[in-house]
Amino acid sequence: MTEEVITENQEPQQANPYNAKKDWHDVKDKPFVSSDSLFFDNNVTTEHDESDAIEAEKQKVEANEDKPYKRPNYKKRYDDLKSHYDSKLNEFKVREQELIDEAVASRPEYEAPKSAEELEEFKKEYPDVMAVVETVAHLQSE
Repeated sequence: MTEEVITENQEPQQANPYNAKKDWHDVKDKPFVSSDSLFFDNNVTTEHDESDAIEAEKQKVEANEDKPYKRPNYKKRYDDLKSHYDSKLNEFKVREQELIDEAVASRPEYEAPKSAEELEEFKKEYPDVMAVVETVAHLQSE
């Protein structure tokens, strides 16, 4: 255990819980402003600024006193959210239908060859496709 030796001229040190007493934190002769923020030294204060702040606080209090507590209207909120959801859903459905119509419109017109002459033209135009068709046809016939 360590024991500190206190001389006659030295005072015992006091504990500083929560770092409450700092040498730079001298608030003597200063009015209480607010506990919402950190400590700062406000050297430039005038009576006009203080009176404005006090007046603003009074107006806030009076405004709050004028308006009684109003219970939130959850039905209106639900209805607003539901109508917004429905409108967005309809927009998405319309956009989806437009894209489907566009895809159908841009699809190439194709008619399967029915006569032997059309089949020969198809073989000349698309030989690779015809080779695949014949291969698949032979696989199914077995």
